[in-house]
Amino acid sequence: MSKRHLFIGVIISLFANLSFAQIEGVVHLPDGWGKKIYLSLIDDYRNMTFMSDGYVLSSMELDSTGYFRFEKDLLSEKNELYRLHVSPDSMSSEVYYADLEEGGLGYNYYIFSANINSHIEFVLGSSVFKNKYRGLWEELDDLQLQNYIDTYQASTTVTEKHTKDFHSNIVERISEATTLEKFIGCYYLMKAEGRLQSYYIESILSHQHFIENLISESADYPGHQKRLTDEFDIVLMQADAQSLSDYKKENRILYYVIFGLVFIKLIFLFFMFKPRLKKPNQEIALSTQEEKVFHLMLEGKSNQDIADALFVSKSTVKSHINSIYKKKGVSSREELKKL
Repeated sequence: MSKRHLFIGVIISLFANLSFAQIEGVVHLPDGWGKKIYLSLIDDYRNMTFMSDGYVLSSMELDSTGYFRFEKDLLSEKNELYRLHVSPDSMSSEVYYADLEEGGLGYNYYIFSANINSHIEFVLGSSVFKNKYRGLWEELDDLQLQNYIDTYQASTTVTEKHTKDFHSNIVERISEATTLEKFIGCYYLMKAEGRLQSYYIESILSHQHFIENLISESADYPGHQKRLTDEFDIVLMQADAQSLSDYKKENRILYYVIFGLVFIKLIFLFFMFKPRLKKPNQEIALSTQEEKVFHLMLEGKSNQDIADALFVSKSTVKSHINSIYKKKGVSSREELKKL
């Protein structure tokens, strides 16, 4: 089976009638992939793309046609975020972000929101997505990719502007959305790392009212609420630390004491709340087409130059670049050249 057909067509429905409520569909996988599909509850938005046994509610073997069905009693009475995913490893549900874009395998997972009484239908392998939550997730993912492409060779001033525009676009998109949709947006809005750039902090603080309102209104989702609180606390602490640099010389001792305490707390929070990502035993190999794009990128070729050289569209080049970034664990061409 061609690797271009990881998901030939998946139709999933969660029927409103409680007697028949279920999640079912058909998945077509490449040869050699595991034949299990996993249903997970995502109670922390930072783990939307982190595959681990600890989040799996249930799993089942695909039949000979690729069909699967999960019963409705696995779902909560209130809306929650869920993920379905497949793994290339037949012995493990855990995946090291095997996310290959258009022209490759396609996503090996997808995110949706549901409850025990929901009615959801959507199709993978098609341009029609009736599940609005997955549509939002993909829309923000594309927005993030475009931001990476726009800023990878930009000057500091331009990068600051791109960051502010990126954050403003996210907040504008989710400001009138449901609480869960807002948390999906926070996956892209906030950062998990402990050391933040000053322009990022300034941009996030410009949306402080939105973030604080979301924290206050999300008591029904303690996992998401705690994650956002922790990440925003780091922003506030580093903003306070930066403001200390403006103190007068005579306050230097006090500055060192406070800064030291803030730094110790940052280290503590970093190791306490940083997602425990499973490291791969080896780097995920690039596909043949990605190898070509990778070498042309190292030669300094532009996206258009690469598209012309490989006789593909510019959007396909962008998709390959995003896949290369994720496999290499970088977010810009500059980082790629340093590997």
